[in-house]
Amino acid sequence: MDLLETKLIDILKNQPILTKNKNADEDENKFIIDKIYEEKKEKKVMNIFELAFKELFIIFRRKLNKHDDKNELKNINKKFKDLDLITNNEYDDISYLVKDSKEKNLMNKKMTEKNLKNILIKF
Repeated sequence: MDLLETKLIDILKNQPILTKNKNADEDENKFIIDKIYEEKKEKKVMNIFELAFKELFIIFRRKLNKHDDKNELKNINKKFKDLDLITNNEYDDISYLVKDSKEKNLMNKKMTEKNLKNILIKF
């Protein structure tokens, strides 16, 4: 539950990166984020960093048209006027996940259509 209320910036800054590059610092995320905020050029990215994980998840599933999400989307839109995550349909979202899952299941035949549908409904 705490994760849902945590801002993306806090999640990323506090998560050490694992990399095959032995020369990379485990605090690379923190360094990059601090640089973005220092330069103040990437306003859109900075707005995304300020979103809570729950808000990002609501944006991700916006096309499901859940009643409770509609009010949340309005609030997010008011809070971040320059952010086009809600209105821009070019971003991968729940629709992409559903389509990709169905395509992969058709290729692999790992579960029945009914089971896949039930999993996607629960998600």
